[in-house]
Amino acid sequence: MLVLLVAGAGCQTITEELPSRPTPAKSPANPIPVVTVPVPVPTPAPAATPTPATSPTPAATPTPAATPAPNAGSIDSIRVGFFGFKCDDGQIVPHNGWGQLPKGCTGYLTATPKKKDNSDVPQKEHGPDISWRLRAGDGIVQVLPPTFPNDFNKDLLGVRIGEFSLCATVKGVEGCLNGTVTSGH
Repeated sequence: MLVLLVAGAGCQTITEELPSRPTPAKSPANPIPVVTVPVPVPTPAPAATPTPATSPTPAATPTPAATPAPNAGSIDSIRVGFFGFKCDDGQIVPHNGWGQLPKGCTGYLTATPKKKDNSDVPQKEHGPDISWRLRAGDGIVQVLPPTFPNDFNKDLLGVRIGEFSLCATVKGVEGCLNGTVTSGH
């Protein structure tokens, strides 16, 4: 009995009225005049007169001739990194591999030519020539002559907090240390 009562109360019919259709709009008593506007048709342009092809002018030889890139030999990459720091006033000295230089500290940098297997390229293979450039961070760091004299070493002073990039190139292969000057405290 309870089942019938629940079933009877649970079923109800819902009736929904749909909106009626709007009445169609009546045409205005005065019709709207339609004006035809003529569209001009463009006249075709005359065909271009063909001109004979000219033979290409040979490129001038640069004077003096371009210097060929040096043979990198066994150099695969250049590792540029810190190998020590000099800090005063109890500043926290970071790990050499972190790429961080505390403000006011001097970081000792070295550039090492590497082979594909990450072993060092012997000095007799890469030679004594290296060039250094500060790619980013002018005013953030100051590049100084090395404390430990060697063309492959540089000192870097942290001047103000920010990012820097110091690069070294050996036989046309460039490597960079992309680092950050930190507060150091």
